[in-house]
Amino acid sequence: MILRTSLVVGLLFAHAGAWAKEQPLPMPLADNLPVEVYFDQPELGIYYKASSASAKSVAGNGLVGSLVALGLQAKTERGGEAAVVPIRDRLIDYSFGKAFEPILRARIASEGLSPAPSTVWTRVSPSTYEEVGLLPARALTLHPYYAVSEDFRQLTVILDAMVVDRMLLPKQKMKFEQPFHHRYQFIYTLTEATPAEASTWAALPADMLASLLERAGQQVMDMMAYDFGGEGRAQWGVKIPKTEVTLGELSLKGREERRGDQWVWIRTKEDGLEVLSGHQPLTPELLAGGAAASPATAGGTP
Repeated sequence: MILRTSLVVGLLFAHAGAWAKEQPLPMPLADNLPVEVYFDQPELGIYYKASSASAKSVAGNGLVGSLVALGLQAKTERGGEAAVVPIRDRLIDYSFGKAFEPILRARIASEGLSPAPSTVWTRVSPSTYEEVGLLPARALTLHPYYAVSEDFRQLTVILDAMVVDRMLLPKQKMKFEQPFHHRYQFIYTLTEATPAEASTWAALPADMLASLLERAGQQVMDMMAYDFGGEGRAQWGVKIPKTEVTLGELSLKGREERRGDQWVWIRTKEDGLEVLSGHQPLTPELLAGGAAASPATAGGTP
């Protein structure tokens, strides 16, 4: 059976200014690019398929780093928070943030972004006039997240990348503009032969789950480097055909941009946001044979 898969994630921006339309960016963005990484996720999250309305929601509370929603809905509101507990228990001694930070720092320098970026890793987004005044006027803000889908069919790592311009105005007012926002995500999908249940993920060894997440982290960083390079930039704003891309049992809609033995990258547009998604089907054979040894390696960029 062909699986038709789409993980739509709504992002709720919290800011006081209007976002500008995407604008041309220099290459590289800057020689010493300020990079701010906002991460405050204590455990594996749960995704639901956000509605168009929620994806376009805006709150007037704080700066863009306050990802109040990011397409998430507490599973308690949907009556199933307990279902994900066995997977979280399997990862009880694992910190995605600690694992992803060295991956990000090792891969953040690139010809399209910056040869010598300055990276700050933080949990809290600045929101006051004084706090914003201490920040650079322009920065690349990154927002990583990892989650399982509400139907337990998919395990995903996401990286939202935004170029943010900040301006301090008289009378303690602030203005923010966002000339760029793309999303990079890598999605493992259980094939039809594998039960889409929390117990399937919870049965995997902890080091296998950790390896899957870290390899997905490598992939999203490779996607971002590719996207900001010459080849990726040439695709920005280009109309994306609704063509079918297949990989094993997966059937996806979008434009194929890279392919490996067991994974594929496709570009889509979701609620006006360009999304570069990597996909890897997880077959029973891969899971039984140690999926962490052979799934998507970070070799997406040559």
